[in-house]
Amino acid sequence: MTRTISPKQHYDLIIIGGGIYGSVLLWEAINRGYNAVLVESGDFCSGTTANTAKILHGGIRYLQSLNLRRIKESSHDRQHYCKLAPHLTSPLPSLMPTDRSLSRNRWIMGAGFYVYNLLLRIFTQGEVDPVFLKNGLISQAEMIDRVRWLDPKRVTGAAQWTDAQVNNAERLGFSFVKTAMDAGADAFNYLRVKEILSKRGAVTGVVAVDQLSNKTVALSGDLVVTTTGHWSRHLLSPLCPSIPSTHHFQRAVNLIVPLSLSSYALGLKVKKPSGPPERRLLFASPWQGQTLFGTWYFKDLLPPAEDRGRVTADEINHCLDEINLTFGNLELTADDCSLIHVGHLPVDSKERLMEKEEIIDPHRHGGPTGLYAVQGVKYTTALSVAKKTFQLLEKRTLSQRPITHRATTSLYGWESDQSDLDPISTLKEPIRAKLSPMTLERLARNYGTVMKRIVEWGIRQPSLLEPLPGTDNTLCAEIPYLLENEAVYRLSDLLVRRMGLGGEGRPNTDTIAFCASQMSSYLGWTLDQEKREISSLIGHYNR
Repeated sequence: MTRTISPKQHYDLIIIGGGIYGSVLLWEAINRGYNAVLVESGDFCSGTTANTAKILHGGIRYLQSLNLRRIKESSHDRQHYCKLAPHLTSPLPSLMPTDRSLSRNRWIMGAGFYVYNLLLRIFTQGEVDPVFLKNGLISQAEMIDRVRWLDPKRVTGAAQWTDAQVNNAERLGFSFVKTAMDAGADAFNYLRVKEILSKRGAVTGVVAVDQLSNKTVALSGDLVVTTTGHWSRHLLSPLCPSIPSTHHFQRAVNLIVPLSLSSYALGLKVKKPSGPPERRLLFASPWQGQTLFGTWYFKDLLPPAEDRGRVTADEINHCLDEINLTFGNLELTADDCSLIHVGHLPVDSKERLMEKEEIIDPHRHGGPTGLYAVQGVKYTTALSVAKKTFQLLEKRTLSQRPITHRATTSLYGWESDQSDLDPISTLKEPIRAKLSPMTLERLARNYGTVMKRIVEWGIRQPSLLEPLPGTDNTLCAEIPYLLENEAVYRLSDLLVRRMGLGGEGRPNTDTIAFCASQMSSYLGWTLDQEKREISSLIGHYNR
């Protein structure tokens, strides 16, 4: 099977970059009635979006700087994600020890949480999910009981709050893309933009290359918006060489270790071999039965056009040294890491992580009209930034249209207005009886209401209700459903981003071989292509 890219004759909007910002922007476009297309050079949400700390922040960090706008946006977007995709999100109880320093003083932090809870109620007009109001203080005895290896002489108690966690950040992003596609938008992965076209000082479209067939594709459009992060300057500079550089990028690194440290996310001051701890916090979050540590920031190794998210052995060892000293004298080595996440985030001239998104208009710097660049900072606030982007576009360029709400009432994977619906209950009892409780739970957690469609493949062909070789709770039926419905063209698309299996660490060798064989039959790969796909997938875990 070979795919055929058949773009529409003309688009209102062409979005370049299929991370969380581009995905949500496409979803917002279709909600507002625009004819839009998204193009992504790799797979959807396979870059920085995939390499995050998996946390949807409620903005409590911005209380210290009294940035009420960021608190409002973060808390709103966190709750909106949880409402749209309850199967992919869950509450994340978090702890940070208090001590006798001014910055971590118990009573000061308690007053801060009181104000934060009040702001949440105000910003949501009283409709905040009660789970996100579990913010306050616990005693020293309670903290030591929950984290027994902490030195009681160093802590006076702890601050406690609740954020949200994404169990599959890539799938959540793809859900926005799929919802928009089902409502009439176009979206193409593995379509790399080669050139942004302009005529008489105005953008007219793009020329792109299909990475799967090497064919050239032309897309015509009134507006082009890039959401490609550190690749944006590479795309914009031919049309606007004088565009100012307000930031550059650093690699953001998180490590996943097959270790269950705590049921809470822990934020601790980084310890050093000697002397007092640093003010900087290091977090350890429970994730899929493992622990995710982060985040560290390192200067980029290479220019954007050459960078592939590499991290050096010295950098990994630096991260591990800090983990081992900070979290109870662990003795982790590089061999203990099941996965290393490397993304790219913008920093200012003082090497500080940017706190605010940028929406750049190159026309103001000599570029063509109709061209914009969106630079996001946090996964959480992609929803708010998409709305801001359209407010700007409709003010300057686009003819405003009434919001249609075609896609906002539900998201692919949770096609229900009931946030407390149990997707397992949508299956008939005889079918539920054929599957183990762990299998049902995994299907519900990764696919939500779509699990019913996957199981239907197994009803038609009972052998597909068997577990994948090398797994206990992953169904063979997932493969044909995903190949048929979710734009899967590479082995990593299937195992890492759609199934979520490879997002927890390198899959079993038998699992990889079976999935590669199934994809080879469906997509018509040669034996050499199949071997290259397996090699590429394994390389994903050898950073």
